[in-house]
Amino acid sequence: MTIALPGGVELKLVKVEPGSFTNTDINKTITLTRKYWIGETEVTQGQYAAIMDGVVNEKGETCKRHPSSFTGNDRLPVECVSWYDAMAFCRKLNSLYEGKLPQGYRFDLPTEAQWEYAARGGCRTKGYMYSGSNDLDAVGWYFANSGRMRLQESDFDTSGGKIWKIERENRCSTHPVGTKTPNELGLYDMSGNVWEWCRDWYNRDWGHDPETLSGMKEGSSRVFRGGSWSLAEMACRSSTRTSNDPSVRLVICGFRVALVPLDSTTASATFDDVHKTEGATKTSKDKTHAEASQKDIEYKNVTLPGGVELKLVKVEPGSFRNSGLVKTFTLSHKYWLGETEVTQQQYAAIMEGVTNEKGESCKTHPSLFTNNQRPVEFVSWYDAKAFCKKLNSLFNSRLPLGYQFDLPTEAQWEFAARGGNKSRGYEYSGGNDIETVAWYSGNSGGITHAVGMKQANELGLHDMSGNVWEWCRDWYDNDWSHEPETLARMKSGSYRVRRGGAWINPVGSCRSSYRSYSDPAIRFDRVGFRVALVPVQ
Repeated sequence: MTIALPGGVELKLVKVEPGSFTNTDINKTITLTRKYWIGETEVTQGQYAAIMDGVVNEKGETCKRHPSSFTGNDRLPVECVSWYDAMAFCRKLNSLYEGKLPQGYRFDLPTEAQWEYAARGGCRTKGYMYSGSNDLDAVGWYFANSGRMRLQESDFDTSGGKIWKIERENRCSTHPVGTKTPNELGLYDMSGNVWEWCRDWYNRDWGHDPETLSGMKEGSSRVFRGGSWSLAEMACRSSTRTSNDPSVRLVICGFRVALVPLDSTTASATFDDVHKTEGATKTSKDKTHAEASQKDIEYKNVTLPGGVELKLVKVEPGSFRNSGLVKTFTLSHKYWLGETEVTQQQYAAIMEGVTNEKGESCKTHPSLFTNNQRPVEFVSWYDAKAFCKKLNSLFNSRLPLGYQFDLPTEAQWEFAARGGNKSRGYEYSGGNDIETVAWYSGNSGGITHAVGMKQANELGLHDMSGNVWEWCRDWYDNDWSHEPETLARMKSGSYRVRRGGAWINPVGSCRSSYRSYSDPAIRFDRVGFRVALVPVQ
C-alpha cells in the first residue's frame, strides 16, 4: 500500500497476514488474529516534515517539522521525537485520509506484538535472531558498523616505513532507510538504525491482550523496539523489549507507522466519528415538543469498555454575555460537551484502579444516591480530572487532531448551557420554566435523578441546570479576569469553579449565569461533572 503525502512524498506500507510467534525472552506465544499494514521503513525525515507543519501533540507541545539531530538527507529516519509526537503524526495521517482507508482500520503506532511479529517475518519467518538474518551486519545499522573508520599516520619505524593505525572516528550515526537487506516481508531496518516507539505501556510480563491491549493498565513508560545505531548486537534482536518515558526525545529513537484494526487502538472501546441527527432524539414524552425543533445536532459517540455509551454534542464557536459580571466572552474554537452529566455507569466503566493526581485511589462506585443512570457524585475535582485522563489514555490515537478530553472551562460550560449559537436567551438551560428543565430543591425530593429526564436545551444538552453541580477546569476568579478559552493569566488559587446548581439548591443557583466554587479536594453528594472534548492547551 502506497500513501501519497503532500509534496509528492510517498509512504509505503507492507501487508502482514495474521499468525503467531513466540518471544523466547519471556517464553510466551502470542497470536494475532487480524491482518494489518506496517511501514516498509522507519518514518523518514522527509515523510515527517511533509505533514507536521503546525501540528500540536496531546501534551500541548508544537511538534517541530525538522526535529532530528542527524540531518542532510530526507531518507534518514526521523529521530528526537517523543511518543506523543509520533502519535500526533498518526492522528494527522488519519485526518488527511479520513474516508479513504480500509473500513475498520486506522493509522497508529503498532502494538509491540504487531511490531515483533512483523520484525520476525510474520507467517514467512525463517526464525532469524535479527529482523531478516542471523548476520546483523547484513540487515541493521548498529554500533559496530554505523560509524566511519579513518587511517591516521603515526611515527616512522626504524626501517623508514610508515606505521599506520586504524582509529574509529566518533561519528556513529543514523543511515538512510532501506539500504540494508529487508526481512522476509520486505521490511527494512527493524533491527538497528533507530529504536521504534510502540503504542503499549510497558508491562514486564506482557500480561495484557497483545492485539487489543485489553487489560493494559496505565504506566510510566512506553515500549520501544528494535535497537539503534548506538547499541550492540543484543539490543537489536527481534525479541528485545525495552521502554522509556513517552515524553523524552532521543537521538536514538524514531518510529514506524502502522495501519491497524480499530479495535486494537481503543483498548476494548470505540470512538465513533461525527454523525448528524435530524429532529428529536429518543427521550421522555414530556420533552418531545422541545426537541422536535432541534435540527442538525452533531454528536460524537464514545463506547466505553462493557458497551457503555457516552455521547458528546458539538458546540460551534461564538460569544455570550454573563449578566452578573456585565461581561462578554468569545470562544473561537469548536468543542464537544457531554450530552448529560457523567453517569455512575460511565464512571465505573473505566475507573477501576485509577489514581488521581493527589495520589488517591478513585472509588469505582463513589455515589451516595446509587443508580447506574444517575449522575456520579461524591467525586472531587481531582477525581473528575482522573476520569478525563483515563479517557485520553483509552482514545489517544482516535481523537480529533489537537483535541483532548478534559473538564470544560467555565466559559465553555456557560456558552453551552445558554444554547451556544442557537441560544434563545433563557434564564435556565433550556427554558424559563425551571420545572421543565431541572431537578432542584422544589421538585427533586431530596435526591438526584436519572440523567436526561428533563427537557434538553437548544443544543440537545440535558441537566445543565440542576441535578448535580458540575466541576469546571478553572481556578475561581471573582471577576473572571483570565482569558476564558485558554485560561491564560489564570493564577493558582484555593478553589475550583462549579456551575449549574443541584438537587438541593433553590432556583437562583440553577441559572446559567450563576457562578460558584469549592475546594477541589472535597467530595459532596451534590457535585459531579460533565466531560468535554476541547482544544489542547
